Amino acid sequence: MPVDFSNVTINQVKQSLKFIPEDAEVILMGVCESPNSDLNFYSNVEPAVLEAYRKTVKDKEQEKMDQLLQKVGSLRQFKTHIEIGVPHKAILSYAKVNGVDLLVLGKHHRLRLEDYLIGSTIHYAINEAECDVLITTSA
Repeated sequence: MPVDFSNVTINQVKQSLKFIPEDAEVILMGVCESPNSDLNFYSNVEPAVLEAYRKTVKDKEQEKMDQLLQKVGSLRQFKTHIEIGVPHKAILSYAKVNGVDLLVLGKHHRLRLEDYLIGSTIHYAINEAECDVLITTSA
């Protein structure tokens, strides 16, 4: 269940749990984007500096994840995973490599033009995921 720590995420997590069996393993995943390591060749950024930056970003995302878990207030045991990358690619790759049975994504209200121009994680998941996909809304 990828989360983006927006205001609607807490409700979406709670609503999604109604559809997931009590004994299911639930993994909350945060994906944060970071400068691409291929670009440091052109920008003269030392690999160690880029890695330190990525570690800082991951640590901050983990703090957000811990806060989210407190706000969800469920008795369920969640696993968490933080990854750096392009969200839809990271989510689909994680789902495939880890044999995820159900990918749960929250739908945000965005402009249709925005989805058309940049795409959406949901669009990619529906078309490319090798598992079932459950879409929740913020309502």
